[in-house]
Parts: sequence; structure tokens; C-alpha cells
Amino acid sequence: MAKTDKLIEGFQAHLSANEEILSADEMPLVLIGTYETTRLGQDSVRKGSLIATNQRLAFFAKKITGFEIETFPYKAISSIEQSKGLMGGQVKIIASGNTSVIKWISDVNLLSKLIERVREQISNSGTTPQVAGQDNTNVIEQIKQLSELHKSGILSDDEFSAKKQSLLDKI
Repeated sequence: MAKTDKLIEGFQAHLSANEEILSADEMPLVLIGTYETTRLGQDSVRKGSLIATNQRLAFFAKKITGFEIETFPYKAISSIEQSKGLMGGQVKIIASGNTSVIKWISDVNLLSKLIERVREQISNSGTTPQVAGQDNTNVIEQIKQLSELHKSGILSDDEFSAKKQSLLDKI
């Protein structure tokens, strides 16, 4: 618990004015594990904590010279999955086209509670990406992300144009 307390203390400086860490059964929803993500085709691995707040899910890692935070606003999460294996629990988050995995989580009971609370927060956020009826802001954000993929060469001109038009048709 001492390590968790230190991580919470380090993360609290990054909370917004009305943001608070969620809890279940009086335990803060903070999990320690190893974070794997792929952003624009680049793999990244970090040790740190997954923290659920009333506004977002965040991965927080302390580094020698500072910290790293990756934030998943609830309205941007299109899928969250949980599994358990020999090395502990694992959670997979798909948000805004990126896939992130936090694995080797020893407290699988707390992981289940975190998943349950995150799903509640996603439902309460009022919008779920990639579902009919999504709001225009989300479509615009998806087009911006497509543009970045296009600029980086991941999407061809034709692929970008087709997907962009598909998204515009939803507005």
C-alpha cells in the first residue's frame, strides 16, 4: 500500500479542480502494473499505475526526471477488456484508435472493480465512440486523428479520403 500511496500522491498534482480518484469498498481505484501501448506504430513499455478518476482513466508512471501520463477520457474509450492469467490480471483499452494494455496486475479483485466503475463512467459520459448517434465533436476529433495518420504515411490518400467521408456522413 505504501507504493500505491506514493503513486496517488504523485498523481494528485495532475488532477483538475473537480476531479477525484474513484474508490470501491473504500479502496482507491489505483492498480500497479506494466503498461504497453502502440502510438502511431511505435511500441512503448512503462511500469506505473492505472488510476480511475471521475473524469478519466489515466496511466501514471514516475520517472527519474519527472513523470509520464497518458489519459483516456471516458467519452473516448470505445472498448475496455479484462483478462486474468498466470502472471496476474490485464486490462486492454481501445481509445481514439490507439490500443493500450496494462498487464501483470496482482490485485485482480480490484481490477474487476475498476473495470466495473470505468464502464459506469463510460455510460454516464453520454457518448460512446464509434456508435451511431455520436456527437459531432467526436467525429471531428476522429478526422483530426485520421489526418495525423495520413501525414505520417500510415494512410494513403484514398484511404484517408474514404474514411474521412464516412465520418462526415455521420454528422
